[in-house]
Amino acid sequence: MKRFKNVGKKVLCGIVLLTSLMVIPSFASQRVGNQLASSAASINYSDSFRGRTPKLIAMNGSQSSVFKMRSPYFLGKSKVKKVEAHVSLERGSSPLYLIVENDSGYRERVLVKKNGYYTLTGTLAGTEARGEWKVYIEGAGYSTSQATSTITVYYDVLN
Repeated sequence: MKRFKNVGKKVLCGIVLLTSLMVIPSFASQRVGNQLASSAASINYSDSFRGRTPKLIAMNGSQSSVFKMRSPYFLGKSKVKKVEAHVSLERGSSPLYLIVENDSGYRERVLVKKNGYYTLTGTLAGTEARGEWKVYIEGAGYSTSQATSTITVYYDVLN
């Protein structure tokens, strides 16, 4: 008999939990004009992924080889918030352009003259984060440009 009481309590707790989960979303949204708007309900979660390039070399203003990195798999649409690059120039390297391109063909470039962090929030912000990303450099002068970089893509996954 005692065993059935424990099972009954667990079932009752499960029903209460499911009922409360159904009620919570209605409190999270608010009505604006004639449209139902939800302040944070459209963002499922935020995350990031990163890739570290090998040494990229561009000679006499040319383009280096292309480093490719993939986003993780996730359900739903995604939206890039920002892209950060930590760039380390090789000693004696001339300035260079770091180019980051997403799977849809949107790309952004930044002029790198010294080691440091660079934030790319122009063309890439608001685009789809899913897919293959390409990273490469172009020399900004007429000598050899060499660098390694760690690219971090911050994004939201939407419902």
